[in-house]
Amino acid sequence: WRTGGAGRAAGTAVALALLAGCSQPHPNLDDLKGTPGASTAYPGAVVYQRGANHAQNQVDGPTPASITFYACTHDPATIVQAWFDKALTSKGWQPDPQGHQDRPGAFQGGKSWKRGNARFDLNFATPATTAALAKKANQLSGCPTGYQTLAQIG
Repeated sequence: WRTGGAGRAAGTAVALALLAGCSQPHPNLDDLKGTPGASTAYPGAVVYQRGANHAQNQVDGPTPASITFYACTHDPATIVQAWFDKALTSKGWQPDPQGHQDRPGAFQGGKSWKRGNARFDLNFATPATTAALAKKANQLSGCPTGYQTLAQIG
């Protein structure tokens, strides 16, 4: 098949339209990083793993930008949760009682907060999950309070 200039132009226009749908959605990771409190971390905790992911357009819809921390502290979960509550509410976050969901077997207990279109989840790891995270991070096991924080925007 040979096409003339008009055929190539039409094909280019279709390709550009498809690629435009694959661009990074907004709000994006920079928007999340600019949200006060989105990177809040418990003082003195040992961070096992951290990550930041850009928002992406997927076939089934966009995935939000996110910042994740997995950490360990020797303080009890009640103290950790109270500290996050105070730290986040002082930065404009509001508790979201319907937002928190346990993930049986891996995480149980925690709390969620919202700030505009951003969300912050605190999840406490089970002892088995905490031990697995410590091993992956080449840390000693036996941490009394392992937790995950997940901030998302979108």
